[in-house]
Amino acid sequence: MTNKKRTWKFWTTRSLLILFILGGLWLTNLIWFKPFNIKHFYDKVFVELMLDSPEITTQLGVPVIYDMYKEDLDDISPAKQLESFNKLKDDYETLMSYDFEKQSPENQLNTKILGFFLKSSIDGETYQNYGYPVNQMFGVQSSLPSLMESAHKLDDKSDIEAYISRLSKFDTKFNQLTETLKISESKGIIPPKFIIKLVLDEMKGFVGENSDNTTVSDEETSAIKSNILYVNFETKVDKLTEIKDEDKVDFKKQVVNEIETTVFPAYKKLIVYFENLNKKATNDAGVWKFPNGNAYYRNQLKQMTTLDLDPEDVHQLGLTEVARIKNEMNAILSSEGYADSTKTLGEIIQKLNTEARFLYPNTDEGRQMILDEYTHLIDDISAGLDDAFNVRPKAGLEVKRVPEFKEEGSAGAYYNGPAMDGSRGGVFSANLRNTNETVKFGRITKVFPDITFRSLFKVNCKVYQCLEALFRLRLIQKAGLYTQNN
Repeated sequence: MTNKKRTWKFWTTRSLLILFILGGLWLTNLIWFKPFNIKHFYDKVFVELMLDSPEITTQLGVPVIYDMYKEDLDDISPAKQLESFNKLKDDYETLMSYDFEKQSPENQLNTKILGFFLKSSIDGETYQNYGYPVNQMFGVQSSLPSLMESAHKLDDKSDIEAYISRLSKFDTKFNQLTETLKISESKGIIPPKFIIKLVLDEMKGFVGENSDNTTVSDEETSAIKSNILYVNFETKVDKLTEIKDEDKVDFKKQVVNEIETTVFPAYKKLIVYFENLNKKATNDAGVWKFPNGNAYYRNQLKQMTTLDLDPEDVHQLGLTEVARIKNEMNAILSSEGYADSTKTLGEIIQKLNTEARFLYPNTDEGRQMILDEYTHLIDDISAGLDDAFNVRPKAGLEVKRVPEFKEEGSAGAYYNGPAMDGSRGGVFSANLRNTNETVKFGRITKVFPDITFRSLFKVNCKVYQCLEALFRLRLIQKAGLYTQNN
């Protein structure tokens, strides 16, 4: 019996088959089990985060994945939060199973950083649902419209349909939020009255609520068409030349309908909830009022600072620093002729803040002056960065006004990073509710630390390639996937 001669096609086919099987085994291990390489574990955590959070995918503009989930909103139901918390435990167990001594120095640092964050979050399991997920600074009631305005693309028909689909899901999202709020309420975690008032003012302003009528009046129709969700849609869609005019009209009607029948009713239900919650609220603001509030404070201190210090030690450190800074400020004020032994430092600064030479007109013209000068400051700072950095951000940076509906409770300024796919640059948002709150000598303190270093170089540059775990950790923190609903 003679052996059959093996041809090159046979060996090529066999080799490809073996590679396919090995690749399948590697992929199966990567997706469903512990990855062979710890760097692949970091990547797995990152990808799972993106797949699990359509809103973060939209905010970051993650290529390919963005289009897969642009119709969806995050699931924030209590059941999903529990699932995410259990995944946190599994991820920590997997991370700790890698041999630390065999890791490179870079990965050892990554493991320490990610491990600390995961472990401190697990240690805070007792305090789930502590904190205020709806407050005057952030929360679904303000972040969701902002996401739709600043990050959801409106470049073609599929983007338009996804936008309308997301509007149709506002009620589901708000119902999930209310479930979580009720759990917090049952634990005695209730915001103080001053926070509830600001939240109610913001939401009522958002829906243009002036009456209890359930029918759509001319006034309510006006509120819909002046709402950021409609104005944003109309402004961007009107610029699309490939969409027929009659189709634009139809799409706008759909947006109006969703705002009227889904979005506004969702907000009004949340308004009613907070009006009732306000009856149980007090003016106490410290976490000491929570059950086990002192222990919760210690937990948050460790999680937010990595310090093992006693809260009183941190407080004393703060007092020491305040005293040092006050001495420096008094020296500067004295050199400028503002020394006054009969007044406190705060009184002197408050008076300084009212001097006409440091203020802008409280008009639209004055607001535009502030935006222009912020832009000029950022350009000047950016021009001088070459002396200190070899790597520069490629994405652009735009200065915009904080959306008016959320100005009352928003910070003086904040930053949203650019999209990964390059479709948009970073945005520095300035709160212009009252121009007297923006004194000329204070602008640099808002722009320099927030934009130049923390923001521009956190995401715009590819430096994170050397700090992979830290970068992914920051995304996880941003998503709130591994937090106790704070």
